[in-house]
Amino acid sequence: MRPRRFLLLPPTSPTTQLPSNPSPSPNPNPNPNPNPPPPPPPPPRGAQPLEEGQSRQWEDWEYSWTPLMCSAACLYFVAYYFRPYHSMDEWARARALERMAALEGDAE
Repeated sequence: MRPRRFLLLPPTSPTTQLPSNPSPSPNPNPNPNPNPPPPPPPPPRGAQPLEEGQSRQWEDWEYSWTPLMCSAACLYFVAYYFRPYHSMDEWARARALERMAALEGDAE
């Protein structure tokens, strides 16, 4: 068993201490982020801002796009989960079982 090695630190004297109150920061601004956030982007061309309390009406293609994309994603994930497993290991295992069956058939 190996002996354990410990990190030896120099001894600290009781008189060496950190200052209890750090100096105040030179920046009197209470906001820690000196850069203001960017303004919101302008609306697209031809778009009119909606009145207070109104919601945007869907266009005709949006009614079919949302359920079709969701069902396509679900179909993809189900097909991916149940995909056939084809790898070199599976092929080699099948070939080995065939050879073992052939050898047992010749031995009998």
